[in-house]
Amino acid sequence: MSQSSERVPLTDTGRRSGSIGQFVRWLLPEDGIVDEIAVEVAAAGTRQVALTRTERELAAARILAAGGNATDIARRLFISYASAKALAARIAQENAAEAASPVLAADVA
Repeated sequence: MSQSSERVPLTDTGRRSGSIGQFVRWLLPEDGIVDEIAVEVAAAGTRQVALTRTERELAAARILAAGGNATDIARRLFISYASAKALAARIAQENAAEAASPVLAADVA
């Protein structure tokens, strides 16, 4: 695993252990692999986890499916409210597009 995509344990200040002034990048590059455990931990909001964009969207979708809203997404994924609101809107738009798709409706029937 390359250094830029490692999941790094943090100190309580949100910094890498042993580093001064270097914040961890919380959005990892896409690698084609979904870490379901990281998604679950992030959706629960128990601690901050580095995620790919896909993993972040899956965690947000889990939060919304459980009855959460943009505020819950922001709090659990440690992102701004504006980012959470945009993420929730994107997920809702994707869900609406899937529901309206005649191809998917034919597959379900």
